[in-house]
Amino acid sequence: MKRIKSQKLMIVAVVLLLVLITFIGMRKFNKFTQNRLYNEAQGQLKELTSQVVEQVKIQLGFQWGRLEWVNSLQTKGPELTEAELCDFLRRQSKLQSTKQEKLEFIAINNQGYYYTPDGLQGTWGGSENLRYDGQWQNFLLTDWNSSENQIAFVMPVEVPVSVDGIPITHYALVRPIEAIAGYFRNSAFQGRNTTYVCTTNLTQMFSDNTNELTSYNGRNLRYFLEALSYKHLSDMNALLDAQQEKGLICTDVEIQSVNYYLCMAPIESSEWLLIFLVPSDVVATSTRDMVNYLVTVFGMVMIIFALLVLAVSLTIFQLNKNAAILAIKTANEAVLSDTNLKLANASRAKSDFLANMSHDIRTPMNAIVGIANLMEHDTDNPEKISVYIKKIQNSSRYLLGLINDILDMSKIEAGEIHLSAEHISLAKQVWLVDSIIRAQANEKKQEFIIKTSNISHENIVGDSVRLRQVFINLLSNSVKYTPAEGHILFEIIESPGQLDNCSTFTFRVKDDGYGMTQEFAQHIFESFTRATDSRTNKIQGTGLGMAITKSIVDSMGGTIDLETEVNKGSCFTITLELPVDPQPTDLPFKHILLLCDDNSLINNIRCALFETNVALHVASDEQSAMALIETYSIDVALLEHNFIQKLPYGLADRLREKGNDSLHIFGLDYPNNDTDYDRHANCGVSNVIVRPFFLSNLTQMLENSSSDRKGVDDGSILVGKRFLCAEDNELNAEILEALMEDENASCDIYPDGRKLLEAFLSMKPGDYDAILMDVQMPEMNGLEASRAIRASGHVLAKTIPIIAMTANAFQEDIDDCIAAGMNAHVSKPLDMDVLQSTLRKVLNA
Repeated sequence: MKRIKSQKLMIVAVVLLLVLITFIGMRKFNKFTQNRLYNEAQGQLKELTSQVVEQVKIQLGFQWGRLEWVNSLQTKGPELTEAELCDFLRRQSKLQSTKQEKLEFIAINNQGYYYTPDGLQGTWGGSENLRYDGQWQNFLLTDWNSSENQIAFVMPVEVPVSVDGIPITHYALVRPIEAIAGYFRNSAFQGRNTTYVCTTNLTQMFSDNTNELTSYNGRNLRYFLEALSYKHLSDMNALLDAQQEKGLICTDVEIQSVNYYLCMAPIESSEWLLIFLVPSDVVATSTRDMVNYLVTVFGMVMIIFALLVLAVSLTIFQLNKNAAILAIKTANEAVLSDTNLKLANASRAKSDFLANMSHDIRTPMNAIVGIANLMEHDTDNPEKISVYIKKIQNSSRYLLGLINDILDMSKIEAGEIHLSAEHISLAKQVWLVDSIIRAQANEKKQEFIIKTSNISHENIVGDSVRLRQVFINLLSNSVKYTPAEGHILFEIIESPGQLDNCSTFTFRVKDDGYGMTQEFAQHIFESFTRATDSRTNKIQGTGLGMAITKSIVDSMGGTIDLETEVNKGSCFTITLELPVDPQPTDLPFKHILLLCDDNSLINNIRCALFETNVALHVASDEQSAMALIETYSIDVALLEHNFIQKLPYGLADRLREKGNDSLHIFGLDYPNNDTDYDRHANCGVSNVIVRPFFLSNLTQMLENSSSDRKGVDDGSILVGKRFLCAEDNELNAEILEALMEDENASCDIYPDGRKLLEAFLSMKPGDYDAILMDVQMPEMNGLEASRAIRASGHVLAKTIPIIAMTANAFQEDIDDCIAAGMNAHVSKPLDMDVLQSTLRKVLNA
């Protein structure tokens, strides 16, 4: 009896211990996962908020640009009549307005009265906020000729002017808040987020009021923020203090027992704050689902474990010792079997990955090692050595691309991909892509054509490196998976955007290659996915390119679609909405004559000139071309090659005789595989502009022609230059020294940042033209050395160019280099053309 009682007490003690262990384990695990979820959500929201703030800054810059343009055009004075001032305002308002956007500029005198294109209107509602210290201002108007909130952009006049003896002190552009509200909104969270824009004293300017719990219709948001319950901060004052200290702050709050995330960020160049309120259940949903799944699995494991131990204890209590031992053994074997199965699956996945990587890495490495051995036995045969070098270069580039793909994919899966917002020239992007892809296509005797349609904005804002990476990934795949003598088309189409100052761009890559089955196409954007059949299994690749491409397009807010059919080819279509820059208006020509019967080309050139003051004249034969030259002062004549072959010989020479002395005549043609343009000489043109047509290419061609006439020869910027360099790898240092010698330049190389700093402090002006700085070095790394150089008292500390020269090539690495005081960044392996281009930009700046 005592034994049974003892066993009962033991079972009770075991049950209580299991409950305690389960409770403590679940509590600690839940705390850990919630902290990770909070950090993940913070990172995601901060990135999103930063992007929205950047969009708003760009939009505000557009408004200031419009007002500054009006201010710069007012040169008549100092005394105007009211009619003259109103006429000026009317003309500028009409000039900058569009069908979708009506603008009205006003002028304000020193008595607070304002003029519109319709005349003097009385006291301006924002007069009490005006400053006369020469600074630009923007502020909120809540009751000025309208019941809706408006933003005033106000700028002091540049040229003194008076009307009836009363000085005009400011020009202003007043816009409804809704005109730029689209840049404050964000639909990334199923439309459940609420956005506020307020002044730094928390006066509300704008809100989208999408959620009744977060809607606040009062003027001052202070009362709303004070009522929130802050989980990681003490109160609203702690929130405002943290925002003042860090700029962008993100924390979690509670509203009527519902959890939210709150982000607050300042908008530079204006005294505004941007506030986001997002329900916590729509932030970091994939991470949240994973956490919930892990919590559930952990809880089930703990419960199963507790039940298993309890079952074993009851078995011991009910059965004899031998039966209990047998039950425990059986349970342990079951757990061990399940564990072994999971380990086997994980091992198989690891083996598959290593097998793929081993094959793809060994392929170029075997080529490099094998060719290096061949070179050792053919040192006296320059022709073979030259061929070997090219093969090693190709294998090295492929190996570097493989490593870049793996690193890119790891950063994407870790959620660390960052997009920059920079000014991009589509013409330059097309040229860079063409220079890479055309060489690949020529090797397989493929026809590679680039076409554009309706491009009226060739300057856009975005991440040029990532955008180019998307194009090259798609086009390289088309080249690889299209047989010899196949056809590849890269098409760029512009259409109106949904937001102001944005356009929708469609990028289409089409080929007539092998194509894909519909089953495989459904998995094309998954990692390590590659087609395997007799035609494609010999083509090298990691299977990461399409996954990377999809992730980049998604990060840019775009879409990517695929149409494919076996043996007929594939077509990838990417759609992106991107901010656009206005076309330049100060062009070195006013009249263009186009001889062409290609309607698509005519339309493309008209679109390119749409926002300029350049006139396009189209001729379909020699007689009409001569008539246009006699009527207009033609600056440039463009002759489409296929059309010109139908016209009489020597047409270009006759056009020159009829035109003025400064007439430039260029051909227009798609590039040919042999890149030989001697055949255009029969037409008598000076040079050939490669299609597709971009306005900047024509401008550059004119500048080059002017330089040729003056005998200008830029040559290599490296000739005669001397560099102070930091490089800790002896082989890399030897390669750098040899590359410099080939360019008739010289360099002094130090093995770490500290020795380079000592050399810099002892140098004299004129000793070196620039510093090439490695980043990862012993003693003192490149970032520390750059900061020390800029902080030293040396006479060249602030002015000598410092260029990062490192294998760390991600955007955050570039940002770190610039923040440390460097002027530019060049990634390894070193490309001398890239170094020359970078150095030319730095020295010109």
